[in-house]
Amino acid sequence: MPSLIKTEDGKPADPLSVNAGIVKTVRPFFSDNFLDFNLKCQRKIATCSRCKTVMYPGRPGAPENHKKGVCADGVRQKPKPESTDVSLPEWPQPHGIFTNGSHFDPLRFLLMVRELYDKVVAGSVSDLDYSMEDEAFSQMLSSRIVMRNSCVLFRLFDLENAPETPALLFVEVEGVKYLRVDCLAETPNLPT
Repeated sequence: MPSLIKTEDGKPADPLSVNAGIVKTVRPFFSDNFLDFNLKCQRKIATCSRCKTVMYPGRPGAPENHKKGVCADGVRQKPKPESTDVSLPEWPQPHGIFTNGSHFDPLRFLLMVRELYDKVVAGSVSDLDYSMEDEAFSQMLSSRIVMRNSCVLFRLFDLENAPETPALLFVEVEGVKYLRVDCLAETPNLPT
């Protein structure tokens, strides 16, 4: 059986001589080397790949823990494997547009487009008023907007849309579903 005590030269001490008091300086077997090994082998702290926050700072089930697969802004951490849309919006998106990584609220989205438009076009926006959410939202908006027949269309994500959204706001072009963003069109094209 190996000894749990080492002498200063690093060799295991003879248990009989330790008990007899012959070895004067002894140290535990799990000393400096063990601590170095333990520090090197610690687990990496789990962080969200999208929002870069620590995923589990609290005990299991604690409210401050990151939800599994969904960031605080309601967007999934990673695209669904079966989804054809592999892009995710940048973090953080405004509250209420995405919910639980599975739902998209077009009316809340259009409201945010209008608010951002009023901020930027009215010229009332300063560096202090332009938040991280505004920046991420405008990047998402510019990456998914297309112009078709003088209509401004936003390519929808592969998510469930809020059921209270009027059907006339949706357009399908070549099998891809879009949301009409008439407030960004030069002349509003209201459906007949």
